[in-house]
Amino acid sequence: MRLTFIINCILINLLKGNKYKVYVCICNALTSEDVRKLKNIGVCEPSSVYKKLGCAMQCGKCLQSIDEILQEESVQETKEQISFSKKFSSSLQA
Repeated sequence: MRLTFIINCILINLLKGNKYKVYVCICNALTSEDVRKLKNIGVCEPSSVYKKLGCAMQCGKCLQSIDEILQEESVQETKEQISFSKKFSSSLQA
């Protein structure tokens, strides 16, 4: 019953476009929110995430997750790309 509630909460947040905060690095207790905050200030490499947070990579199992978060596009970036594509394609057709 409790697991069903947790899964439903996660799904509702994802459907609303909210990013769910999870631990991506257990060794250093880094969350997805920590990584996204650094991404918003221009950090684009996993090694820089550790450096900015004053820690070091331990086991390395989190590298892929951190990199995926750094590479994900925000909803705003996606909307801007779609808007630009529409404007660009309509100007080509004219």
